[in-house]
Amino acid sequence: MSVKKWLVLCFFISFCFIFIIFIIFMFNFKVDSLGIISSDKNFLARAAFELENGKIVARMQDYDDRILTKHRLNHATVKAKTIAIGSSRTMLVTKNMFSKKFIPFKNYTVSGDYVAITQIYLDKFNKFPENIIIGVDPWIFNFYNGQIRFVFIYDEYQKMLEKLAIKSKDNKNKIFKNFLYLFSLEYAIKNYNNMDLNFYISNTIQIDDFVIDTDGARYNKIRSLNPEKVKHEAVAYTKGDVYGLVNFKNIERELFEKFIIFLQENGINVYIYLLQYHPYVYDFLSQNAKYKIINDIEKYLIEFAKDKNIKLFGSHNPHILNLDDSYFIDGMHPLQEAYFKIFTDLFK
Repeated sequence: MSVKKWLVLCFFISFCFIFIIFIIFMFNFKVDSLGIISSDKNFLARAAFELENGKIVARMQDYDDRILTKHRLNHATVKAKTIAIGSSRTMLVTKNMFSKKFIPFKNYTVSGDYVAITQIYLDKFNKFPENIIIGVDPWIFNFYNGQIRFVFIYDEYQKMLEKLAIKSKDNKNKIFKNFLYLFSLEYAIKNYNNMDLNFYISNTIQIDDFVIDTDGARYNKIRSLNPEKVKHEAVAYTKGDVYGLVNFKNIERELFEKFIIFLQENGINVYIYLLQYHPYVYDFLSQNAKYKIINDIEKYLIEFAKDKNIKLFGSHNPHILNLDDSYFIDGMHPLQEAYFKIFTDLFK
């Protein structure tokens, strides 16, 4: 093949590649289901508006809860007296667990972050709530937990790290990273799957759908909880690398301790809630050399809370709390009945 033909072929291949990338970019720019560009117009912004205006929203599945929570705070008109932060394992904490002196209550738990959400709250109200309940998972102390999902609330994450005098381990510009995400095939697939996403208003949480209550508590689709199926899911959870606990050798304390001390210095009543595992999962983790560091974490947290005069409740150990298989959905998520059992009389 002659040089001229090679150049024509290379030009054609390059043109096709650039054209495909351009199509991906335009598609992502138009749909933008995560609201990277048009954040005020996507369905999460509209759902947040309804939630903050006292509506229950349903069909809330496969969305970015960090972006939704940021929108909720942007639309908030009432400053909560008590908030819950933490992971999805704290999502069922609800206002019905508290007496009037802890109300208004809002659940601002999201996957993979508790730092940035607190900064978003501060930006909105220019002050903190009186009480913060922090649902603590063992993996937040694991440097290798793989949690980078704060990327879409990156600015707030960085602002809080600056307040805590912690050097960021990721100094890349957030806007640039978001812009590059518009070119990604991964985001195009997510946008394609989310094109028909929308929600509807419900007058009750007792429906067969994915529901968010007015206080932010989130309910998964109601299903028959066959004990054998739950046990099967618990066993499956322990196969391969256990979520967030890979290469867990040292307890990384700096961020957590500085964050808690910062909250206390700002006059906030801090409550630490240790989140429980399914009995089978806990027994596996606590006896396995790769994961039994979770026992050391609980001991550390008990001592830390005692030293800082912080109310600590719950346990990673479900046996201490008398929670058997019937209190769980899978290996790491309890039913709301477990929360009510643990929270009883604590916030009265």
